[in-house]
Amino acid sequence: MTRLILTTEDSGAGALMRAGFADLVIPFGFRFVWGPLPSDAELARLLAPRAPEQDPAIPYWLHFLDRRRRGILGRKGLGLIELCEVCERVELWIDPMPNAQLMLIQLLDYVHSHAKPAPKLMLVQASVVIGNMLPDELSKWTPAAVEVSTDHFEIASRAWQAYRRPTPQD
Repeated sequence: MTRLILTTEDSGAGALMRAGFADLVIPFGFRFVWGPLPSDAELARLLAPRAPEQDPAIPYWLHFLDRRRRGILGRKGLGLIELCEVCERVELWIDPMPNAQLMLIQLLDYVHSHAKPAPKLMLVQASVVIGNMLPDELSKWTPAAVEVSTDHFEIASRAWQAYRRPTPQD
């Protein structure tokens, strides 16, 4: 496996796979714009490697991937960081919607705090909802990708921690 895309919606992941953008496209199904936020411990457990004997009813980040594509990844029990480390290229394709932006800062915060050296990540910030595009349109689309820098990680971490606070003062 060489190219991995992490995206923010199932429909966008399907469109990116059909357009042939990557070897593997994984959507995240987190909802951060309403309701109580999961704790840092819950998010860490969700994105961590999964032990073979772990109860399958316990949420796991690859549950967002349909069973056909989960295949060997699910059997290996890879965590997000471990999967990123074995891929040659990791791209974050992020929709412009508020929830997608919150997922972006949460993912960058998580990678920043859990990766030994942060894996090389590229960011594609879409100006349209990726899942609303047809695969033919996507295959002709060449959005700019930027390398995620230390500044991106630090700003995302500060933004995520501020968003998690009970008051807007931060």
